[in-house]
Amino acid sequence: VRELAGKIWGDCDGLSVKNHRYGKGQVFWNVALTEVLETIGVEQDFVPLNVDNADRQIDFIHRATEKQDIYLVSNSSMERTVLECRFRVGDGRVPSFWNAEDGSVSPCFEYQHKDGFTYLTIELAAASSVFVVFSEQEAPEHLLTIERSGEAGSWAANYPEINVLKLSGDQAEALVWRPGSYAFTTSEGRAGNWVVDKVPAPKTIAGPWTIRFPADRGAPAEVVFPKLLDWTQHADSGVKYFSGTATYHKEFKLSEEQVSAATPLLLDLGVVKEVAKVRVNGKEAGILWKQPYRIDVSQWVKPGLNTLEIEVTNTWNNRLVGDQNSAPEDRITRTNMSVKFKPKSPLLPSGLLGPVSLRVPVKVDAEWK
Repeated sequence: VRELAGKIWGDCDGLSVKNHRYGKGQVFWNVALTEVLETIGVEQDFVPLNVDNADRQIDFIHRATEKQDIYLVSNSSMERTVLECRFRVGDGRVPSFWNAEDGSVSPCFEYQHKDGFTYLTIELAAASSVFVVFSEQEAPEHLLTIERSGEAGSWAANYPEINVLKLSGDQAEALVWRPGSYAFTTSEGRAGNWVVDKVPAPKTIAGPWTIRFPADRGAPAEVVFPKLLDWTQHADSGVKYFSGTATYHKEFKLSEEQVSAATPLLLDLGVVKEVAKVRVNGKEAGILWKQPYRIDVSQWVKPGLNTLEIEVTNTWNNRLVGDQNSAPEDRITRTNMSVKFKPKSPLLPSGLLGPVSLRVPVKVDAEWK
């Protein structure tokens, strides 16, 4: 056994010598798996080509069935990222995006097959993920490239530039969020572009805001904020130390042009600590629990006056700290965890911090060349 082990391992010690050939194989010691696979000629299954992923904040899992390759691609960073990705999936399988959060399935309009790989772009919000599903089918006409030209100008980096909606025959529709000319080529050798000279400026929903707090939680029943404020910065200790759900109330106006069933109207809450439930004109629009705190409210708004209610829930950290500054009989909470909290323990930012705005893209048809 010792003699055979010596032949297999040779002088490989994992320090000065990290691999050794024996017969038709190789032994590796103290070498990263990705480096081993590269050495023996096995291409990586998934690569984000345009980022340094040494910290593995972009990660993936791959499962294969008879007719599908299913990748879960995740972004564990707290920044939105646009990834130029390479998947080890060749011709004969068409990608689509599956969103586990809302159950939606969206076609992937822009991709390329080359040398046994598929190249495509993925936009991931902070701390988010998406399923990229490659299904066995004949590839329809799709976009190979999209290139934007135009002035850089001022732009919100956490918004896409363009969302392709449709590519069928002579119809090529897109939602454009950033002005410019977007030239594209298709897998059928056709070319065209989307041209948008101007996109409506965001509509800011500014103060004052009316905030209502529940009874028996130490906060006043109602407070008016001239502008959005972290609860922990408020002069009233009942607001400063509040934990629970408070409801923001605001009215805003929209013109006929700003209301369209065919175009999204994104309500962007900016920064929220921690969870928000949104109602527009008395109708529940949805719950937002992570970045980006945005939701399409186009189906609930109307021309003229609209009402907005946002229920914001924080953690109970601040109330536990506040209770450490109160006499036992005046405390709001009852817990066996109070030993972890002191009168001067840090407070966590809470409430709707904003800025709150409404954004609308321009829906445009392509001009074919």
